[in-house]
Amino acid sequence: MVEYSALRRNMVDCQLRPNDIIDLRILEAMDEIPREAFVPEPLKAIVYADKEIELVKRDESHGPRAMVSPITLATLIQNANIQSSDFVLDIGCLSGYSSAVLAHLADSVVAVEVTSELAKRATETLSDLQITNVAVVEGGLAVGQAAQGPYDVILINGAVEAIPNALFEQLTEGGRLVAVAIEDGFGRAQCYIRTGGIVASSSKSDLSAPQLSEFSAVKEFAL
Repeated sequence: MVEYSALRRNMVDCQLRPNDIIDLRILEAMDEIPREAFVPEPLKAIVYADKEIELVKRDESHGPRAMVSPITLATLIQNANIQSSDFVLDIGCLSGYSSAVLAHLADSVVAVEVTSELAKRATETLSDLQITNVAVVEGGLAVGQAAQGPYDVILINGAVEAIPNALFEQLTEGGRLVAVAIEDGFGRAQCYIRTGGIVASSSKSDLSAPQLSEFSAVKEFAL
């Protein structure tokens, strides 16, 4: 019988702590929340590996979708400096694991997922775990969920080439948006802060994540 609790402890001690995750609330959340509950049975054996876990295959409408690695998720959340009173928007929640971690830290979470099957699974799994401060909404990732905002924190679960202004407009004054930004082909953890209607960004560290096709840059053609 697999001892998932031991695998979670190993993930925290051997992946997160050595990579400068020092927020004890994040370490506690990822030590407690059963990541294996958010993946199909064939993937449970590898869910605590230091890797992305593909949940949706590529088709003609979108690329593959994958849970970011534990260290990527923890790094983005730590950069967001989430407070217990914060209202958080989780974009691209997939089966809901990131939302469960965020719910441990924040007051409440709105989770957006474009894939109907995953949105349904996220709702069911969060309910099974008695996590009651997350509302899962099916919808487009790049448009966010303005109707329920504004948000203190927005987390984008993946790598992005461009972020629509519509998402920055859903931030509160002093609100933070975190994502893996692709620059010159490389990913970096990026934190955007909205102050006085102006958004400033700071680049934190090299980081990898699966690219989200909804956040691709518009191609420019030169004559």
